[in-house]
Amino acid sequence: MAAAMIEAGSGVHRVDSSDGTSSVVNFRWDPDFAMSVDGGAQQVVIVGETGWVLMPETGWVQADPSSEDPIVVMATSIVKLVRVFSDPRVLAASFATAPTWTIVGEEPLPVDDADARTAWLVTPDSAMTILGVSLTDVQLWLRPDHLGAYFVGTGTIGGTSVTTSNTFLHWGGPVEITVPDEAD
Repeated sequence: MAAAMIEAGSGVHRVDSSDGTSSVVNFRWDPDFAMSVDGGAQQVVIVGETGWVLMPETGWVQADPSSEDPIVVMATSIVKLVRVFSDPRVLAASFATAPTWTIVGEEPLPVDDADARTAWLVTPDSAMTILGVSLTDVQLWLRPDHLGAYFVGTGTIGGTSVTTSNTFLHWGGPVEITVPDEAD
């Protein structure tokens, strides 16, 4: 799956959470890593080695690991986390925390706007852990080319649980990732 994601090079997916938040993510790995997360008030842009976070009442803040400004430190941490969570190799390693998976079969997706109508539904045979977050009720729909079509799972950390889904809207081709105007 990670190799297929890297080969596709780019894509767009929507993230919806049971906490009421939703965002659209544009990403590409070639030639350099770049990503934009647009969830209204939740916005992050990463281009190459730098990134920006839209901070409430502050505006766009550029990450800078050498800064001691608390707002910049927070932006830098958010950019680092987004970068780590977005790496296909990290995702593959996280999926591997469930040693066995069951192939349910080729099934229709539970959403209408994914880039596939049906895909292979697979479920882990045990709980998974992704960067310290315990995941249960995981369902992953994979296209025949091993790219994700839809993912849903419930993450629990510190006693709080949130169900999040990822709907893959398209893979490959150009995606729009714009540096914030205020960063110019």
